[in-house]
Amino acid sequence: MSQRREHGLFGSAKRAKVSSGPVIVLCAGIALVVALFSVVNQLSGSGEIQRGVEAGGVSLGGMTPEQAREALEVRASGTLEEIRFTGPEEEFTVPSEELGVAFDVDATVERAYAVGREDNVFEDFGDRMEATFGTVEVEPQVGYDPEVAQERVGEIADDLESSAQEGSVNVSGAEVQVGEASEGYGVDLDATLRNVDTAITEMTGEAEIVGEVLEPEVSTQEAREAGERAEGALSGPLVLYHNEDEWRVPVPQVAGALEVEQEEGELRVGIDRDALNDSLSEVYGALRQSAVDARFEIENEEVLVTEAEEGTVVDRSALLGEIEDDLFDGRQEYQVPLTTIEPEITTERAERLRPTELLGEYRTNFINTGDDAPERVENLEIASEALDGSVVAPNEVFSVNEVLSPLTYEETKVFIDGKVEEEEGGGLCQVSSTLYMAANYAGMEIMERHRHFALLNYIRPGLDATVWFGRDGTQELDMKFRNASESYLLLRNYVADDGYVYAEVWGEPTGLDVTMRSEEEETDSESSTWTTYKTVEENGETIFDGEIHTDTYEALEDEDGEIVSPEEIEPAPVNP
Repeated sequence: MSQRREHGLFGSAKRAKVSSGPVIVLCAGIALVVALFSVVNQLSGSGEIQRGVEAGGVSLGGMTPEQAREALEVRASGTLEEIRFTGPEEEFTVPSEELGVAFDVDATVERAYAVGREDNVFEDFGDRMEATFGTVEVEPQVGYDPEVAQERVGEIADDLESSAQEGSVNVSGAEVQVGEASEGYGVDLDATLRNVDTAITEMTGEAEIVGEVLEPEVSTQEAREAGERAEGALSGPLVLYHNEDEWRVPVPQVAGALEVEQEEGELRVGIDRDALNDSLSEVYGALRQSAVDARFEIENEEVLVTEAEEGTVVDRSALLGEIEDDLFDGRQEYQVPLTTIEPEITTERAERLRPTELLGEYRTNFINTGDDAPERVENLEIASEALDGSVVAPNEVFSVNEVLSPLTYEETKVFIDGKVEEEEGGGLCQVSSTLYMAANYAGMEIMERHRHFALLNYIRPGLDATVWFGRDGTQELDMKFRNASESYLLLRNYVADDGYVYAEVWGEPTGLDVTMRSEEEETDSESSTWTTYKTVEENGETIFDGEIHTDTYEALEDEDGEIVSPEEIEPAPVNP
C-alpha cells in the first residue's frame, strides 16, 4: 500500500496531497458525465434518431428511419420539384429535373440515424450531448448537374440582361432628334449559381438572381443639352463673305457637316471638317488664285524675266476654327480669310539665276526621214511646243516623258518589235534625240538614254535617244538629264520652216566646251555596232575624253514586210 502511494497514477504521496482538491473535482466530473451518458442513452431509444437532429430544415429527432424517410420525401416534394428564381422584377421557376437534381433520401436518413451512434465513445457522446441540448444539422444528400445548371441559368440571364440605353442625338436633314436614356441590367452568373447550389443542397428551393442595374453614361438631360447645341448651329444658313462676294450653305448641308460622338462618357457635338470642306469647295475654288512663277523669254537673243505673281488661297484652318468656335452659339455669318502663296520662282530669284547664254544647241532634219507626212510633222510641233520654255532648276532632273506623255498625238509610223507600224506619237523620238544632243553640248549630266531598235537617217548612230511611254506591261523608256550648272536652264524647242527640228539649252556661262562623235565598229546585213565618244574641256583644259556607250542596231522590217539591212542606211553626220 505504501508503495502505491509513492508511485501511483497521480505521482508521489506528497504530490497527491498537494493536488487532492483537483483530483476530487475531476473524479466528481467523471461521475457526472457517466451519469448523464446513462440518462441520455436511456432517453435516446435504440431505434430512433437522436433528438435535436435536423436535415434540410426538417426535424427528424425521435423518428424511426422509416418515419424520417417519409418526412424528407414530403419535404422534397414541396421544395425540390422546382427551383424558384427571384429576380429584380420577375420570378422564374425551373423544374428540378431540368437541372438534374437527385435527392438521396436513404443516404440522408442514414447519416441522421448515425448521429450519436459512432464507434468513438467521445465523438458519440459529443453528438448526443449536442443533440440533447441543441440541434445537429445533417446535410441533405442532394446532387445536380452543374453544367446543366450553368446553361439554364445562362438562358435566364440572357432573358433578363439588357444594355443601358445611352442618351443620343441624331441630326437628319435640318431636324435634331434626342433619344432618351434608360437603365440596363447585368446578371452575376457566378453568384447566382452559388445561390442555386444553396437552394438545392439545403432544400430551400429558392435562388435569388444576383445582378446590378447598369446606369447609362449619357443621361437624357445630357442628350437634350447636346441637342440644343446642335440646334444652335442649324438656326439658319451659313453665310460667307469676301469683299463683295457672298456664298450661302443651306441648313441641310450644315447639318450634314455636324458630328455627334460619345467620348469619355460625354456626348459631344462638333464639326466634321472634311464634310464642311466639301460644302465649301465652291468658295475655295472661287477664291483660289494660283501663284505664277517668273518666266524667261528670249527676245533679240537676250533672255528677259517676266515678273512672278503671288497667289491666294483660303486659310481653311482659320476659317473652320472660327466656325467651330461660334456656329453652335447661333452665329451664321463669317468673313473668309485668305493667305498668300509665294511662287516657287520669284522675280528676284529668276533675275539672280537668269540664263544669259546659249550653252548647247542641236538640230535634226525631218524632211529627209522618208516620213514627212503632215501627221508626223504635227507630232513634232506638239512635242516641241510642250518642251519649249521649260525651266530646269539647279540640280533638278528633267524628264522628257514627264512633259510629253500626258499629250495626245496623231497616228503615224513608229518602230514596234522590230517592225514599222502605225501608232500614235510617231516623231517624238526625233524631238527627244535633238534635245539629248543639245543637253550634251550644254555640259549637262545625262541620267537616262536608250538607243533606237534600228538605224535612223535623221541622226548619226549613237547620238539618238528614243522615248516610249510604256504599255501592256512593257518598260517605259525616257530621256533624262540633270542640270549640273548653278543657274536656271531655259529650254527652247521648235520646228522651223527650213525642215529642221531645233533644241537649245540656255544658262549662265559654265566654261565648258563639249564635242561628240560616234564611230562604226562593225556593220553587216543583220546589225550595226557603233561606239560614241565625248570630250569635255573646262576653260581650255580637258577634263573628260572617252567612250560613253556602245550601241548595236538591228535590221528592220518595213511596212511592206521587207527587211531593211543596216548596210542600206547612210549614216547622218554628227552636226547636220
